[in-house]
Amino acid sequence: MNADIFADRNALDHTRSISQVCKIWRDLMLNSPLLWGRLLDLDALCLGRQEWRCEVLRRTGQAPLSIRSEEATRRSISLTPQRILPPSENKEQKVPSTMEFFFSLLDNEWHRIERLSVRIGPYVTIPPEILSSTAPQLKVFEVYSISELDVPADLTLFDDRAPLLRVFRSRDLIFKPSASWLQNLQILEIGAQFRIPFVLDILKNTPKLEKLIYSGPYDEVIPEGTPAAPVFTLNPNLQHLTIGASVEACLYLISSIVPYHDYGLNISGSRLIPRVSFHGLSVYTERHFQVHIPTEVTLDLWNTFHFTSRNADTSYFTVMISCSRRSRDQLRILSALQLPTLTLVTTLHLAVPDYLQEEATSQVVEFLRLLPNLKVLDIKDSVCPYLMSIQQQTSDILLSSLDTLQVDILSEHVLDFLRLRRELGCPVAVLDLRKSAEPGVLRISLENLQRLTGLQVLWD
Repeated sequence: MNADIFADRNALDHTRSISQVCKIWRDLMLNSPLLWGRLLDLDALCLGRQEWRCEVLRRTGQAPLSIRSEEATRRSISLTPQRILPPSENKEQKVPSTMEFFFSLLDNEWHRIERLSVRIGPYVTIPPEILSSTAPQLKVFEVYSISELDVPADLTLFDDRAPLLRVFRSRDLIFKPSASWLQNLQILEIGAQFRIPFVLDILKNTPKLEKLIYSGPYDEVIPEGTPAAPVFTLNPNLQHLTIGASVEACLYLISSIVPYHDYGLNISGSRLIPRVSFHGLSVYTERHFQVHIPTEVTLDLWNTFHFTSRNADTSYFTVMISCSRRSRDQLRILSALQLPTLTLVTTLHLAVPDYLQEEATSQVVEFLRLLPNLKVLDIKDSVCPYLMSIQQQTSDILLSSLDTLQVDILSEHVLDFLRLRRELGCPVAVLDLRKSAEPGVLRISLENLQRLTGLQVLWD
């Protein structure tokens, strides 16, 4: 039996059914408060009567509580046009019974809550006196709100005492980087209430942190003349770092990071303005590729510049930056990447838009020359003429080790590319058509491939 509401959406119903199989099972389960303490699924409890909610809570005894709600605390609020307060603050308002039960749990059982994972709708507030109370049992705190939580800016979260806290996810609540409970934190998700200097402090003061997700403000500006942040090495426990903010803020942060083996970094930047310098990207990538040797690379030069490198292990580096079509900033970003010769890269996913191909030629050629041992090339069929064109403009053979071509459509473009590779003495051995499930994957007959003897075609 799986009595975990986070692993099984029907855990409460299953437990209730099993408890009614026979008297022995019923007695056993009714005397297991730890079991019922893990079953406070408000989405399920809101479908029953108030008496059933109270009965489940009674069965928990004094055990630690796990509370979950994806819909009940979000959907019921939307029917109420005014702010909902705890019953103790407004006894005349008509509060949905599920919310009344939720508030009672916070008011009366806060000291027992081990895991709180809820999504709340507009017009709701969690009482500041609750959030500022000691949380002796709290291990997981995940509170997502449709609108900003209305809490005082000077609130001391958990009274700075949550010794067991390991996971904190909230984009609204503010805390100090010196908070004692950060020392044991493993997963942290924060939002636009914080700025990049705070994130840097967090990275320096969370020795056990394994994952950080930061969704910052996309209008943050790093003033000209701002001194570079002190360089520091990430803690060795960190496995995933995701930063979403303005391009300036993202680049300011990564320029101070010294990476290490076995970690992943996602950078997502917007609000790209002409004066932005990509020096921070150059600084970071030069450090990155000194310790990370990728085996797979993605380069996409469409309106959202996308570069990803992955290792054979769990390490990866992804940068995505929104660009306007007219700016050609994709080429500025590509130039800023300090890429060494990527001798271990065997797979490349490449996308170059038509409107950028002519201007991008020299940089794409130099990029392809960094991949001497590439075996697998994944492209759209429309990129084939472009690759043929730039090949004809160079004296050396690009991607001379290419073995497999993955395309979305078998077209004349693809056929011409395969023929050119044969003429160059570097034939493609495998044509992989499995990536497309489109009915029109074949724009020409497979009979056109018969003259390409030795070519293996993979097609589901």
